[in-house]
Amino acid sequence: MTNVPAVLRSHVQNDSASIDDTGSYDITGQVKNASTQPADEVKIIATYYDAAKNVIGTSFVYANDA
Repeated sequence: MTNVPAVLRSHVQNDSASIDDTGSYDITGQVKNASTQPADEVKIIATYYDAAKNVIGTSFVYANDA
């Protein structure tokens, strides 16, 4: 991430994935702001791949302070 401006640096930590009771894929984790500036409206984008590494779907969510 050395080419990313300091204001945009963040990373996911403590992430895990599981399938819930309804068969949905749940991903949980924490987004750490590694910059010196506050981050507002952080959008997290997930890309899903099959065994052959083909993209089979995407989704997004906005992070909150919970």
